[in-house]
Amino acid sequence: MKKQYTSRRATFGTAILCGLIVLFAAFAMYSTANIASLANQMVKHPYMVKSQSAAMRTRLLEMKLHLLPSLLTSQNQDPDMIYRMLEERDRLQDSSLLAIRAHYLGAREDLTALETAMGRVRAARKQAVHDSATLKSPQEILTYVEQRVNPESDALDSILQRIAAMADARMESFRFTTESTRDTMFLGTGLLCALLILLIIFINRNERNKNQAIAYRERLFKLLSNSIDDVFFIYDYSEGRANLEYVSENSLRLFGVSSEELCRNPAALERGLPPQSLSALSALFADGRLDEIAERDLQYSRNNQMLDLRLRVYPIQSEGALWRAIAVFSDLTKMVAQQKALSDALLSAKKANSAKQDFLSRMSHEIRTPMNAIIGMTAIAAKYSDDKTRVADCLGKIEASSKHLLSLINDVLDIAKIDGGKLSFSHAPFNFPNFINTLTSIVYPQTVARQQKFEITISGLIEETLIGDELRLNQMLINLLSNAIKFTPQGGEIRLEITRLQTERSRALLRFVVRDTGIGMSRNFLEHLYTPFEQADSVAQNYGGTGLGLSITKNLVSLMSGSIAVQSTEGAGTIFTLELPFDLPEKATFPHRADLSRLSVLVADDDQVTGEHAMLLLSQMGIQGDWAGSGQEALEKAAKAHDAGRDYAVCFIDWRMPGMDGLETAQRLREKVGKNTPIIIISSYDWSAIQQQALAAGVNAFISKPLFASSLYNSLTAIACQENSACATPQQSGPYDFKGKKILLAEDNLLNQEIALEILQSASLRVDCANNGQEALEMYQRSEEGEYALILMDVQMPRINGYEATRAIRDLPRPEAKKVPILAMTANAFSSDIAAAKEAGMDGHIAKPIDVPVLFRTIAAHLGEENPTSS
Repeated sequence: MKKQYTSRRATFGTAILCGLIVLFAAFAMYSTANIASLANQMVKHPYMVKSQSAAMRTRLLEMKLHLLPSLLTSQNQDPDMIYRMLEERDRLQDSSLLAIRAHYLGAREDLTALETAMGRVRAARKQAVHDSATLKSPQEILTYVEQRVNPESDALDSILQRIAAMADARMESFRFTTESTRDTMFLGTGLLCALLILLIIFINRNERNKNQAIAYRERLFKLLSNSIDDVFFIYDYSEGRANLEYVSENSLRLFGVSSEELCRNPAALERGLPPQSLSALSALFADGRLDEIAERDLQYSRNNQMLDLRLRVYPIQSEGALWRAIAVFSDLTKMVAQQKALSDALLSAKKANSAKQDFLSRMSHEIRTPMNAIIGMTAIAAKYSDDKTRVADCLGKIEASSKHLLSLINDVLDIAKIDGGKLSFSHAPFNFPNFINTLTSIVYPQTVARQQKFEITISGLIEETLIGDELRLNQMLINLLSNAIKFTPQGGEIRLEITRLQTERSRALLRFVVRDTGIGMSRNFLEHLYTPFEQADSVAQNYGGTGLGLSITKNLVSLMSGSIAVQSTEGAGTIFTLELPFDLPEKATFPHRADLSRLSVLVADDDQVTGEHAMLLLSQMGIQGDWAGSGQEALEKAAKAHDAGRDYAVCFIDWRMPGMDGLETAQRLREKVGKNTPIIIISSYDWSAIQQQALAAGVNAFISKPLFASSLYNSLTAIACQENSACATPQQSGPYDFKGKKILLAEDNLLNQEIALEILQSASLRVDCANNGQEALEMYQRSEEGEYALILMDVQMPRINGYEATRAIRDLPRPEAKKVPILAMTANAFSSDIAAAKEAGMDGHIAKPIDVPVLFRTIAAHLGEENPTSS
């Protein structure tokens, strides 16, 4: 019974409990519905509006805190990044503004004011970012923000506070009565717990979003720091001293030290700083007194390379004290190098301009000097036209001045050709002994006039025909020898040594060494020795000249695949060394027709190079030769041979030897060996002064230095012919006489035509003149076959030029038109002009001003009369 009662009671209790549960559930549902309705009204207006207002104020404050640092570093980052950050925040603000506009139950004027204030804040921020690029200091940026941006932000904040206050007022009107609050207290508690849970969830989610944003910004900052060359250091001053807090990850690229190592050990940076830079850096961070942006230029050594750095330090203040310092290291090495290069280029340009001005001044003087002589001597000659001696003297001086003026013009033209890359070279055979003789005839009179000793020696060169550019070789050696003469005082010595270095069958490498005992050159001047338009000041003042000779020589040597070197000491002379390649002809230099092997020869010369070279030449002819290094040794060898009954067939004796000179040696030889042994004097000089004395001493003949195979061969052949009556004595060349020959001269300049006529008629040539190329062509067409033996053709002429006239003559349907010699006679004297003449069909080239011997030799060669003489 009891169990039944208990069971019923339990069931009743259970039913009551279930009923209560149902009632509670129903009431809870009812109350929840009412609370939900009220909550919905609260959420839609007061709570939503207030929470969004609070969120907007929070973001407004956050942007206010972040804007200033962003503006302070705007010069070191992309402004577009700041704009994007602002736009991101503005999108969030727009979202909150839309929510407020949708649920706000207050006055519409509040919303209008809110939207207007938002627009003004946005405009002020963007303008601040734009203007920050023109602000020079952080103080100016701070002042700008406080005056133009913060007031707008404060106005917006005030409106948000007013809207939030209105929402609070609305929330008061929706509160429950005390009875409803008591009935729904538990439900409110549950709702509160639910709201707390939701709040916690919201906070966690918001925090997670913030952490994600921070991580995103950190990734952007790393990307930025790794993409630029500047390295950022952040120092913490919160403890009153500088503690390194952060180093951007690109430090390894600039300093060669990782950011982790620098953070662990800031002193690692100091290892690459020179003492001066280390002192400047230590002083900058020694205390916390940084109150404005500081800048220092430092140097840093990385892998034995010195870098130029610029350090800028940006202080960040907090409550009037230094809180942080941002140090930015920038690599200026390339910029400094570029600035130095620009500075050097500017200095070089100024020096070049100054040098050219000096050159023009010197050229004005150099050109006016011979021009003054030409004009003055012409006036004097005209005044004393009846005095042949006076006129001849004036003409000689006019000729010398004209040649000097021509050399000046040639130098200027050559340097212009070299600068323009238009210089060309000939590659033709030329006779090297003739070349040396011509060179000697130019140089020797100058050395005699200055009482200097001049000598040329040759070693190892047997060939007498070389293939190359004779004109340019002469130009280079004349430049060097002229300088040697100019800068060597009276009584000094000048020597040209020629040595064959390369022994290939078809090619010869020749070394030309020009030595002098002149004033020498300083080490400083040697550094720009080959620079055109430049001379040492003392040289320009005391010696004159254009300063182009060595520059031209250097360029010619380079273009001819050669080399040039110089050694010089002030007061001790100068040595120039040229090495130039030449091709050799396939045939022998000259034929050895006579058998001279039975001759024995004695050569006496104190110069070992000359003696060894003479022995080499004699051995090539199959001759047994002996060399004596002095007059005394020559006497001893000649006496020994005489006593043995095998006298020398000929004795070559150097004129100038120390101790016993050539004349005394010849006299004593003659006393010892008698009159039958021919004695030939070797001389580098004009022997006319000693000719009579030498002949009286028993000398039979003279031979010039340097010795060549042909000159030795001719001398020895003459000796052999004296013993053999069958040998014919060669006829000496006389003056040129082209009697019976008629030529055509094409020259448009009447003065040049008159000069050429006078010269040509002096050699008995009959001359017809044409005033231009067209007239020359027509005159040749009208001429009888074989009437003109040769044509002299100027190049630059009106109507048709010399090249075109030559081509037209060669194309005429006449057999002799293809063969008649046509010679270019023109002022165009470069190798390229010679090549152009040959290409047009011309047979030769004669440069103006006319060198009369060269003109007659060239005409004689093309007329087939090597030695035309008067009968």
